[in-house]
This record gives sequence, C-alpha cells and structure tokens, in this order.
Amino acid sequence: MTPEVGAPGRQVPVLASPMSTSQELTLVTGFLTSIGLPWRWHPGARGFCPGIAIVDGVLLIAPDARASAALHEAGHLATLPGEFRPCAQRNVSGVQRLVCEHVDFAQDPDG
Repeated sequence: MTPEVGAPGRQVPVLASPMSTSQELTLVTGFLTSIGLPWRWHPGARGFCPGIAIVDGVLLIAPDARASAALHEAGHLATLPGEFRPCAQRNVSGVQRLVCEHVDFAQDPDG
C-alpha cells in the first residue's frame, strides 16, 4: 500500500523515491500551463534564479533548472495583474513599481 498525505478525500500518494529534475520540471510546467502563465523551454536561460529568466512576461526555463526556481519566479508573475505581466523583465521590481503607480489599492482587486 502506498502511503498518502492530505485531508480525507484529498489525499495524494507519497512518492517512494525522489523525482528527477526533468520529472519535477514537467510537473511544474504542466501546472504553469494549467493556470495560464506563459513559459518556454530556453536552454541557457539566466536570470535572478539560475536556469530561469523572465522576458516580456514569459518565463524562460532551462531544461536543467531547478523546479523550485521555476516556481519561485512563476510566483512573481502569478501575483501581477495580467495586464502588467508583459512588462515583466529579468528583474520584476520595475514592473512591481509600475503596478504600484497605476493600481488603486483602495478598490477590490478581484472586482
């Protein structure tokens, strides 16, 4: 029997052995696609995190990048309002300042 974790009815199997980097990246890129974040394979991608770059709001991922690095950088894109994502470049601090200048934070962000 495979051990499981999670709440009753939402349990997932615990893997018996660690996944390879490519398997982890396959899971991550599938997740990014499912939530609508654009990404592309890009050998030699270099940015803040090794193997990951952001260009015009697209996450460029080297095939040998760490899955955790891809998720880290994807988190920056995921938290940006969609209309600002294409402005995101290598260092997302510039687009974050742009968001702060143009978004009325007194309004409901989901409204």
